[in-house]
Amino acid sequence: MNLIQQFKNYIKQQNLFSSKDKLLLAVSGGVDSVVLCELCKQAGFDFIIAHCNFQLRGEESERDEKFVKSLGKKYAVEVLVKKFETEKYAEEKSIYPGSCKRVAL
Repeated sequence: MNLIQQFKNYIKQQNLFSSKDKLLLAVSGGVDSVVLCELCKQAGFDFIIAHCNFQLRGEESERDEKFVKSLGKKYAVEVLVKKFETEKYAEEKSIYPGSCKRVAL
């Protein structure tokens, strides 16, 4: 049994979703979320991509966003991007790196 068939069987066995469902894949640009996109595409699932840019790593964050948008073109799917002003929010709420305070964005 190949990887795609194992992937599809696992989804069916675990009753994760129906093959008729449209999926929203959260994609960071890291290897795991990119592999998930590839598996979903090869398995024939209908999906769109969502990406959050927290703007914490300067140009690297921008490169991740551009890369994720290029995945959308590759797979011919919609890409939704949300940019967060994380540092500004943290400053306004007096949240400092390493603090124990949890914040719901």
